[in-house]
Amino acid sequence: MEKTKKELIAWMTKKVNKLVKHYKTDLQYDIEALEKMEDGDSRLWTLRKTGTYFFGYGTADGMDANVAVIENWGPENIKAWEIGFYNGEYHVFVVDPVEYLQLAKRSLEALKRTA
Repeated sequence: MEKTKKELIAWMTKKVNKLVKHYKTDLQYDIEALEKMEDGDSRLWTLRKTGTYFFGYGTADGMDANVAVIENWGPENIKAWEIGFYNGEYHVFVVDPVEYLQLAKRSLEALKRTA
């Protein structure tokens, strides 16, 4: 789904208020990171009862960090979305944490083999 920055922040706030019980202030850091996104950037946004996490999506460092978060939190305990910024608009896609974990691990292994 496509959203303006204002619409996306409202949507994120609604999700945090519904799903997060502690550390709702994490959202402020997520919004700051969102505002720094440049054209072509994408990030994985994850939520659980005790906070949020918003980190790079397509880089090795980002995948490595996201794998660690999903494994630590437990994929069954989180909701996740890819948020991309393209041509001045934000695009939001639902991400299955289990599928992302499997794909990211395979991608990281492939990157290690070619390094």
